[in-house]
Amino acid sequence: MRQQTANNTVGFLLDEEFFVRLHRQLRALIAQHARDPHAAQPVANTYVRIGMWVCHFDTILPAYDGQAQEHLYDVLIELSLRAVKVQVLLWAGSSLPTMNAEQRTNTEMKEWAENPQRPHMEVHLQPYANEWVVRSSNHQKLIIINDNGALEAIAGGFNLGSNYYSKIDHGHPDDNNWKAGNRKWESNLWHDVAVTLTGPSAVSAEQVWVTNWNKPGNAFAQAQTAGNQGAPGPVQVTIATTQRAPGYWWWSSDTYETDIRDLLIAKINGAQDFIYIENYALTDPAIIAALRAKHAAGVKVIVVIHHPKNKQFMANEVWSFLMFFTLIGVSIPRATSFRFNSFENLPVPHPALYGAVQLVVDNQFEGADYTFDAPVVPFLYNSLTAISDFYDARVNYQHRVHADQHGSFRVRDVTDMQAPPVIFAPRRVYDYGGDVGVKTEYPYVHSKVAIIDDRVAFVGSSNWTHRSMVNDGEISAMIENGPAVSAFRLRLFQHWGINVDDPVQWPDNPAAPANGHVGMEALSFNDFLKPTEGRAYTSASSWLGWLAPGIF
Repeated sequence: MRQQTANNTVGFLLDEEFFVRLHRQLRALIAQHARDPHAAQPVANTYVRIGMWVCHFDTILPAYDGQAQEHLYDVLIELSLRAVKVQVLLWAGSSLPTMNAEQRTNTEMKEWAENPQRPHMEVHLQPYANEWVVRSSNHQKLIIINDNGALEAIAGGFNLGSNYYSKIDHGHPDDNNWKAGNRKWESNLWHDVAVTLTGPSAVSAEQVWVTNWNKPGNAFAQAQTAGNQGAPGPVQVTIATTQRAPGYWWWSSDTYETDIRDLLIAKINGAQDFIYIENYALTDPAIIAALRAKHAAGVKVIVVIHHPKNKQFMANEVWSFLMFFTLIGVSIPRATSFRFNSFENLPVPHPALYGAVQLVVDNQFEGADYTFDAPVVPFLYNSLTAISDFYDARVNYQHRVHADQHGSFRVRDVTDMQAPPVIFAPRRVYDYGGDVGVKTEYPYVHSKVAIIDDRVAFVGSSNWTHRSMVNDGEISAMIENGPAVSAFRLRLFQHWGINVDDPVQWPDNPAAPANGHVGMEALSFNDFLKPTEGRAYTSASSWLGWLAPGIF
């Protein structure tokens, strides 16, 4: 789906602002209605609709002026007591026999809501496509608040859970919003972004939620859209989705909707000045190919991910393993030197290939004399084939003067590369004093953001990975309005301690952050290597990530 709308108003929420906004909006509904625990019918044309990958009913909603901190369940109970209908649709979890964490959490939410004292609350779990063959999920994160016909939609990377909360400055560690047992120095390190939508785009976003709720075969009553009475604004917004029908293999009747990827690549292809991307991973081969072409043409490419030293969610093993190849794939056109292992000129069969030591030939080329290209034509609907195509993609080299000096090597065989930085990661420096002392810590970049030329921004639930682009259910808002996008981009730069107005001036070597602050670090080839092993893709967990089709 891609539905373009005009006359919208948008707002951007960073980190704690998402939870504060949600708290304010829910409390505003509560303030408008008196308690009526025995009301048989819900308040007309007023409701809250939530669609989440995962939802913790005990999520802490932070304090704001005049309102104390409280749990999500307290606020939802207050809404129910005022006959304000709350409808929650959650992913049912993996179809695999083992119960996963998301399934347990969402089941707890459903069981909590099934209480006769909450008659105006519905929580349902829904499976997604054929999860027996490939791990996929309804990953959309969407909240719709209808206040007597005036809609606001909130879409972004946030799930509802206290572990997604972080103060906006990522500064002084504060574990007040974390469950007991978490170490203080691991708190305040989450980074995420959401967008608020009012106007026709909110209606389009609600239609996505309603389509999911009304999925054929659901055993609960269908929902209807309510229209919109929001004040018009100046912003053009396209609501785009990714959806996959049941099935997986090429002989099945599945359908793939890839509108988010298609729109993003079209905008990347039209970039003239810069492309800025945030996410914990950038592994979709089609997006990487588009970025490589623009990087080769001199467009400034800035990719912000979590640091390879970040240990959350096996980040330093699996995602860094994949991002290692992304770095090579994007940087190839402007690299100044390569080193690679070549097995191609060895006698066949060669005994060394079957022994304990492999005989290799090292080659070194200078970018001033050679040109490089890495054509990748992946089978985009099969994640195993797509990553294999990328992993085994050949880099062709040709001397600009000496025609006889040419050849090729595989991406997986690159052992060293020098190139201008395109990938950056945030870090926090904090002096804890005492036995702990100064620690460098790494925020987890969970946001799903792309900004091109201060003209267009993408914000939503969709990761820039093959899984999100093809297999998962996703939603993203494409916002086209120069002033709004520029202001958002400047805010993100300042968030990371990058104090430049022109994105092209983003520094290749950002200064280290001061104590208690967050800054950026440029990542190079060696940052993705395991120090004890020398190559990024040799650890057991890295190979596990490669073998699990859904993780790509």
